[in-house]
Amino acid sequence: MSKRRLIFYSDARHTHIYAYDPPLRVEDAVAPVDDVAGTGVDTFVYGFGAGQTMYHNTTVGETWAEHLIKAGKTTFREPEIWNTFPFWRAYSNIKSLRDRGLDLLELLTDRAHEKGLQMWGSIRTNHGQDPAFIDTADNSTFKIEHPELHLKTVPGQPFNWAFPEVRAERLALFEEAVTNYDLDGMEIDFVFSQYLFERGEVEANKHLVTEFVADARRIVDKAAADKGKPFTLGARVFPTPESNAATGLDIADWIADGLVDFLVPAVYGPIQMDVNLPFEWIVDLAAGTPCEVYPALQDKVFSVHTSGIHQVDRRIYEHAATPEHFRAGAAAYWAKGADGIYLPWFDWPVEANEKQILSEIHDPDLLSEKPKHYWSPVRDVDGDYEGYSSQLPLTLETGVEASEQVVSLYLADDSARSDVRLRLKLTGSVAADVMSVTLNGHELDWETSRVTRHGGGGDIFAWADFPIEPDMFRRGVNDIGVAVLSRPENLVASVILQSVEVLVDYPGNAANTEFDRISLGRRL
Repeated sequence: MSKRRLIFYSDARHTHIYAYDPPLRVEDAVAPVDDVAGTGVDTFVYGFGAGQTMYHNTTVGETWAEHLIKAGKTTFREPEIWNTFPFWRAYSNIKSLRDRGLDLLELLTDRAHEKGLQMWGSIRTNHGQDPAFIDTADNSTFKIEHPELHLKTVPGQPFNWAFPEVRAERLALFEEAVTNYDLDGMEIDFVFSQYLFERGEVEANKHLVTEFVADARRIVDKAAADKGKPFTLGARVFPTPESNAATGLDIADWIADGLVDFLVPAVYGPIQMDVNLPFEWIVDLAAGTPCEVYPALQDKVFSVHTSGIHQVDRRIYEHAATPEHFRAGAAAYWAKGADGIYLPWFDWPVEANEKQILSEIHDPDLLSEKPKHYWSPVRDVDGDYEGYSSQLPLTLETGVEASEQVVSLYLADDSARSDVRLRLKLTGSVAADVMSVTLNGHELDWETSRVTRHGGGGDIFAWADFPIEPDMFRRGVNDIGVAVLSRPENLVASVILQSVEVLVDYPGNAANTEFDRISLGRRL
């Protein structure tokens, strides 16, 4: 494998099969590859489909909506079946390819190789779907006909991996892809659905997961020998020891036994970029072995915490990460020992701004002394169930004896040439508040800060920007301490630390975007 990788994942759905009106042209079928060709991306990963169904022409499983087609439910005149426009597009686009004798996975694989990219497939290990929803396009005959194989003690009704027929169904799809397509690698995605076994039965059954990975290893080794070319095998896993153990993933044994060539520490639900993603322990496990670590770098920043906000409504608080965010995230990952960077989501369509990102973040040298925007993620409604949570928002204690409350942020910059600012968003803060802010034990001077106050009614907040001297911060984990020492006695509401950001610039670097100029306090 190459020394450094930039790996781009397409989940087959949201920016591809759902995004085009039928019939799907060949040019559109291969568009996800063309989007990243000519950038720093060297590996393209294609997710095989949603739930139990595939988007390629499988003969051992089911394609999208196949159970409905067999039942004669194939027209859009039955809206209770095609319950969304994307589902209708997916069905119609896949059908349009198959009617012409085309296979989506073959088209993408050939195109990736034409463009000089490695091509990997990715298969999910589980999917939550109620077997009673027989008219749902992403359900399958196997799931509908076997409710006895579903987990009963966890939400979503995913399959119970304790049953051999459940594992066999996934392994057959895996083997078919490895054997029948000209792939260069495969990823087993354990992250999309974290549940494999009933509550209380994970420890007794985790050996079954390791046996599955070992079976996958034997399949790819045979394919490599038969085809006369290397074949890469890896898995998407969780970023903490606790969350992997809770699912039954014994990744230390996988590494020690040589079962995997790579691991991707990731979470599915929270799509926020996180420079603090705690994957270093996996780097340590893999040290001195052939296994490489490609942590997932997400593509969004959230402006408020999303607990209690419906998934659709919270999108107004999601913002695409800028080139400065991506530089910060990638630089942090490289500094923490990543062998590559895995992009599980990416803003679409891929245009000039996105191509700039993809052409920079694969090389740490290209990130050196470039503007960066470090950002601590806020709590996400999907985050806690994966055993992975943010430090923010943080309700601050008030009083002379109030303890300093600390948020940690990883920084990859350490140059004395850098212009660094710490930025805090303080919800509920008023001018009469007396506060203390420290960085790595250094007291920051409010007299040199720039504070702007916003909002009215119940939406009152302040941005506080502090200039940071080079000797105050370090490459690695930096601790930001905040305390509210006093505030008006008749104001009982708390101050909430909503955002912690560090903006880094270098002399001679012109701000490239309006966002850069405003965030650094500049105007045209």
